Amino acid sequence: MTTKAYIISKTRQRNFDNPPDLSISRNNGFIAIDAQTIQIVKAMSAVNRVGYLLQKAYFHAKGRFFSAHQFKSKHVRLVEACLGIKRKIDIKEYAYSTMKTHQNKILEQFNWEKNSQLFIDALTLHAETLAETNPLKEDILFKLVERCWESKVIIPPYAKLAVTNNAKMIHFTS
Repeated sequence: MTTKAYIISKTRQRNFDNPPDLSISRNNGFIAIDAQTIQIVKAMSAVNRVGYLLQKAYFHAKGRFFSAHQFKSKHVRLVEACLGIKRKIDIKEYAYSTMKTHQNKILEQFNWEKNSQLFIDALTLHAETLAETNPLKEDILFKLVERCWESKVIIPPYAKLAVTNNAKMIHFTS
């Protein structure tokens, strides 16, 4: 039986992979309805406006996107309030194809890129370089996240970063 090595606790993994907490007191401007965003969302349906703004807020906070089924209902209500939408919307009506279109638009707004195999290869090489001098997997994991932020490339899910990290650490500890 193989034992799976964990880099961070299960709780921290969930926090890494789940949408950030956005509350009125802690949204820190993530739900920003600036002039550019108003122009983008003005012709959208209520559900698409809410979906777009939540995608943008989550991306702004975490450097990655989340599917509509991961949206927290309290965040949906918060965005509805920010937009002045009186009737509660059903976020399940936020179509997958629309969500993908919105994600591409948000990447364009923030001047970020999707992951490419070339970037993943460079990230793997970076992990290898870090593993040569730093034996702490957690440090390497967050350096990889930092590299994604610096490069303006979508941050991969925890599992993908952990696989890259663990593979390079095994290489240097054997």
